[in-house]
Amino acid sequence: MKHLRLSALTALTLMFAGGTQILAPSAVAQQCPATLGASDAAIRAQAMQADTYRPAHRFADGAGVTVAVIDTGVEPHPRLLLHEDNEAGDCQAHGTIVAGIIGARDQGDGVVGVAPGARILGIRQHNEGQDQQDDTTGSLSTLVDAIQRAIDHKVDVINISLAACVPADAELDLTPLEQVLARAEAEGVVVVAAAGNAGGTCDAQAKVLPAAMPTVLGVGALVNPRQLADYSMPALGEKLSAPGHVAAALNPRGPGLVGGLDQHHNVEAFEGTSFAAPVVSGTVALLRQRYPEATPGEIRELLWNSVDPNTGTIHPDTAISFQHTAATHREAHIQADRPHGSPARGHLLWVLLGSGAILLSCVIFGPRRG
Repeated sequence: MKHLRLSALTALTLMFAGGTQILAPSAVAQQCPATLGASDAAIRAQAMQADTYRPAHRFADGAGVTVAVIDTGVEPHPRLLLHEDNEAGDCQAHGTIVAGIIGARDQGDGVVGVAPGARILGIRQHNEGQDQQDDTTGSLSTLVDAIQRAIDHKVDVINISLAACVPADAELDLTPLEQVLARAEAEGVVVVAAAGNAGGTCDAQAKVLPAAMPTVLGVGALVNPRQLADYSMPALGEKLSAPGHVAAALNPRGPGLVGGLDQHHNVEAFEGTSFAAPVVSGTVALLRQRYPEATPGEIRELLWNSVDPNTGTIHPDTAISFQHTAATHREAHIQADRPHGSPARGHLLWVLLGSGAILLSCVIFGPRRG
């Protein structure tokens, strides 16, 4: 019996050609590599992106909201407010970067997340018996288990920056995934997932999971406010999109920020739909704070009604100030000037949809995008 595969596409993995060839564990560095800091230019660029989030903080900053990041783990960082049960050990750095997009707090350099008041719960996904330093593989069952654990922790939002590209004619039993998503919906948890990156065996006709599931907010990546990235998979339903690049990200090895390199050793932003999804997750955290009794369906409707209908571009300030009767009847009082405070036929590859090698002192390079 073959299983859905979950594989991280980061600096330490290789893409495959037809199938799920994964970088052998023996070829992966056993120690987490050190990192080098982001340049001043990268920090300024990230601060400019963060400036687009700040107007929303007049209304909400995510305080009291918990966001689960199902990923490679989230390392403790002075800019993050972490749940006491946070799962660290993020050797790949992917989960820490995603968490920073959601909840990084400003420390004077202008870099801030969408919901800096939100609490982050990192949840690692991996197969039983897998090397704990290798977060790159998993299965549908590990994803379902991770979602279950997030719900058990009473989170409000779940961010999933990974995907499986499913051929249009694939016959899959997705019952476990459907059941856990139904539980999330029933318990008021909003689930957000990356829409997927085109390339390899993932063509425009493919279905990308879990983003294509009816109760999941699938998020594409933008290269600018009016243009989807060429690598971003098209939406099958309602469009949602956000910037898919990160010039300076949280350092998983220390208190500062890190930048990225492309495969030619040029400095370049991290890029991928992995990094667009947490912009929406952060926005959902703001909405959940402002409208604590709104249902997941009402949150989704509010988002869809507040975006650019052509590109699905989301602006946190527009979403948080958008008048929506179903949710605003339950609006909480918020200070305007508050401070920042089961099996499949064939193999499938689940990938963490973002890359750009971290600036590593041991010089590890990876593909530009996931």
